[in-house]
Amino acid sequence: FIAAMLTGADLASITPSHLVLIGTATALVGFCEEMVSRGILLVGLRGSLKSETQVWFYSSLLFGLLHASNAFFGLGAIALVQVVAAFCVGTGLYLLRRLTGTLLVPMLVHACWDFSTLAGHARHASISDLTVALQLGTYLVCLAMVFLVLRVDGARGSARE
Repeated sequence: FIAAMLTGADLASITPSHLVLIGTATALVGFCEEMVSRGILLVGLRGSLKSETQVWFYSSLLFGLLHASNAFFGLGAIALVQVVAAFCVGTGLYLLRRLTGTLLVPMLVHACWDFSTLAGHARHASISDLTVALQLGTYLVCLAMVFLVLRVDGARGSARE
């Protein structure tokens, strides 16, 4: 999805200062949101909840709800769609954090996701059907992968008992 968005974006039509602004902003957002969501929140939930499934669900849900405030900043009711999309992306970022063991990878992917989205929309470029399909496919793969990872993890846990 990130590659499709960047390929479809007319980066040459965006001023260099605007690109720097988008890059800086998305790097900071990626860092801050991941520090809160997969750094502090995820670790705190692991100490408070009984299962990793609950940790995934609540950390992704809270990440999604973090984006609900956009309803008050110009998105209106469409922010509900963004909450669901952020839940799905949060699932993928949870998996990256869990499978790599580091917070840096989700931070980088988060920043790239946001950069590609903002750069793709900077000149009001139309999004192709392929890009939309890739985005939805990314969401579905993330959800399928989390169920697979949690199921394998559950099987390992019951085999140890």
